[in-house]
Amino acid sequence: MPVIWIRLLLLPLCLAPTLALAQVDATPATDPARFLALESVARTDATAQDLARRIEARAIAEAEAGSGEPVEVEGLLVDFADGRRLLHIALCGGAWFGNLGCHSSLFTMPAGGAGFVRVLDLIGSGPIWFDSREGVGGWPDLILGGTRPSHPPYIRWRWTGQTFDKAWPPG
Repeated sequence: MPVIWIRLLLLPLCLAPTLALAQVDATPATDPARFLALESVARTDATAQDLARRIEARAIAEAEAGSGEPVEVEGLLVDFADGRRLLHIALCGGAWFGNLGCHSSLFTMPAGGAGFVRVLDLIGSGPIWFDSREGVGGWPDLILGGTRPSHPPYIRWRWTGQTFDKAWPPG
C-alpha cells in the first residue's frame, strides 16, 4: 500500500511540466477571449494624446531635431476601476528610431498617484495584450507580439511591484 500512495503523491510532480507548458501555450492566437488587445481597452482621445506628448516632450524634440522629420506620437491610456492607470506611448518616424521605426514605453500610475512612472521601454511597437487570467498586484500580465522574426512570437511580461519584467520565454 505505501508504494501506491507514494506514486499518487509523485503524480502531480510528473504532471507539473505539462501543466506549465499548457499555460505557456495559451496565446492571443489560441485563446482570443482570454487576451484583451490593448487597443480594445485603451482610450486614444485628446487626453491620452496630450499626456503622451507632455511625458515624452524631450524625446520628441530630440528626435525631430536629429532627423528633421516630425515624430508620430500615439498614446493609449487605460483607466483601471480602482484608479490605477497605464499609459503606452509609441514614438515613430524616420531613421531616428532605427530599423523598426518606433520606440515605445509603458508608464504606470498607482491609484491616487501624483504622476506616471516609466516601467518598460521597448524597441519597436508591436501588439500588446492583457492576460485576463494571469497577473500580479492587480496588474495583468502583458503579452507582447514579437517585433522581429528572430524573436519568439509572444513574450510575457509580469509586474514585480515596481516594473514589468520578462517572465517568458526564459533567458
